[in-house]
Amino acid sequence: MKKSTIYLLAAAIVLAVVAFIATRKTAKITPRLDIDGYATAEELEADKKRGMLDPEVPVKSPIDEIILEQADGIIHLVRIGEGDDAKWRLKAPVDAPATKWQVEALVALFKSPTTRSDARTLKSEQDLSLFDLEAGRRIGLTLKSKGAVWNGVELIIGQAVKGDGAPSPEDDSGGVKGTWVMKKADTTVAFLVADKDLRTACAKTLADFRNKVVFDATATDMTRVEVTDPSGAKVALDGVASEVPAPAPEPGKPAPKPTKKVTWTLVEPAGVKADAGVEGIARSLANVAVKEFVPLAKATDEAKKALEGPHWVVSVTAGGVTAKVHVADGDKEPVWARVEGRDELMSLTSYSAKQLQKGLDEMKDKTVWDVSKDAVTELTVKGEAGAVTVAKVADGWSFTQPALPYAADPTGVLSQVAKLSAMRWARGSEVAAARAALANPETRAELVVGATRYPIAISGPLTEGSDNAQNRWAVVGDVATAEPFLLADYVAKRFATTVDALRQKKVFPQGKDGIASVTVQLAGKPEVARLEKPSDPAMGTELTLVDVPAGKSVDSEAVRTLIATLGSLEAKTFHEGKAPEVTGLVPEKAAKIVVTMADGKTATLLVATTSSGESEVFAQVDAGPLANTPIGINEYQAKNLTKGVGDLVKDAAPAGP
Repeated sequence: MKKSTIYLLAAAIVLAVVAFIATRKTAKITPRLDIDGYATAEELEADKKRGMLDPEVPVKSPIDEIILEQADGIIHLVRIGEGDDAKWRLKAPVDAPATKWQVEALVALFKSPTTRSDARTLKSEQDLSLFDLEAGRRIGLTLKSKGAVWNGVELIIGQAVKGDGAPSPEDDSGGVKGTWVMKKADTTVAFLVADKDLRTACAKTLADFRNKVVFDATATDMTRVEVTDPSGAKVALDGVASEVPAPAPEPGKPAPKPTKKVTWTLVEPAGVKADAGVEGIARSLANVAVKEFVPLAKATDEAKKALEGPHWVVSVTAGGVTAKVHVADGDKEPVWARVEGRDELMSLTSYSAKQLQKGLDEMKDKTVWDVSKDAVTELTVKGEAGAVTVAKVADGWSFTQPALPYAADPTGVLSQVAKLSAMRWARGSEVAAARAALANPETRAELVVGATRYPIAISGPLTEGSDNAQNRWAVVGDVATAEPFLLADYVAKRFATTVDALRQKKVFPQGKDGIASVTVQLAGKPEVARLEKPSDPAMGTELTLVDVPAGKSVDSEAVRTLIATLGSLEAKTFHEGKAPEVTGLVPEKAAKIVVTMADGKTATLLVATTSSGESEVFAQVDAGPLANTPIGINEYQAKNLTKGVGDLVKDAAPAGP
């Protein structure tokens, strides 16, 4: 081989080596994508071991700002405060409170480290669509801490890739293999972030992140509330804040913080007592939810016109800032509302609207009367055949209209009607209709307390209006001048009852404490069980069985049950005029129970086995307010009473060694 050829070959080899080295030095090295999580290894391990019912492991996050760039705009979120008191707010495209759990679900994805499991070099714009990273689909995500980008998280979020199976209990991927992302600084490489679904948490709309509350204030921050109804009538409340001392800390736990309480007073109109419910007015307003926020430019003409006529205006002052909300009258959904100064409308459900449409009719004291049932001297209610009146007499109560020979006892009815509260007072626009409905009332009743009379007229059930349906209008006093109020249907029904419901029902009015001794003789048996107090006070003061058979001891529980049943025994039904052959109340067919009272008087109670109705048997006593009237008593009570000696004893405990 010629020397010239050798030199040429050597030169070619040198050039090839140089080219190889040069190429290797300039070849692009795929960068890494490693983002440290903000939780420590110990915190992550504790969280992993947490049971379903255990509280979440508190982990302090440094992330205090989030910027999401989507095809339809930017969503900017910032955190205010630390720990449990921290709140998230939207700063763009609106300034509004954010839904905390939605934001923290996104933040929690970065609690654990983020690493890549794959990377692809993108050679052209067309490659972006393979990973949902093209302009119309991508989502920009920037996390910040104290104004600086946190851990380099300036990413473009793409497709979430489904995994092969269900998620394991310890992962946060939701069953995905990972999410394709790019760094904003380098859009030539796509990374598959392992085992995390970043897409779902980021692909949220403004509506998802926005807290759907009408008022941007907490209940304890509110200090004044004003409500003006469509007629122009205004009610105003002032709130005064105070601090409630914190309770003593539990062992091993941090000391709790003191809490804030706001006490509310009705200040306008002056001289009107507020209802107890106004203490919850701030909490109610703070929780009023919006169904949908609608930009004014996109609202329908119907929605815009809903607030042009007479409507409600609700003003809330908190932290020195007043928010004024205009709310359409009525409850036809959607109910439209608007915060003054905002270029958007709010769509409300009828329930939410009613939380705002609270005028004086709901805020003033709803107590109609509040008397002691023991102070009532006369009661008139609607009966089956007309008015029924009972009056207090020296030894109890009696029927005066109609005049009946039975003893009366309206205690049960009085316990329900001695305090009467309205659902709400009639609004100005309702007064005429209420008085028209009360011109011919369905029910008239009256309570008399000494020289004071409380006559009430109650209409029939209302049918108009979803809120008022089946409830009643009522008025105490003159229908033409007294203020009508709305009464719940179940309350109205308390003023209508039967004669039997007003009758004395207790067989032994003195109760079990007035019983001195008892004898029980079962039908057809000569044996008598005698129950008396022990002669020796050291043996106790309760009635016990006398003449206990040998080898037996008293079954104290059975004895106590018998005495308690006697003391509380009531007639369930009345059967005047029924013959003994029908009731079975004859000595040979009925158990005989003789009761001696503490005052020495005795009464004999016969208990038959004959049914007087469903789960009832006949009984009759020969003394007291129900003397000689066949009555029906509960079958289970009859079984408790008809116990012979054998039923009141048990085998004696064996003697000790």
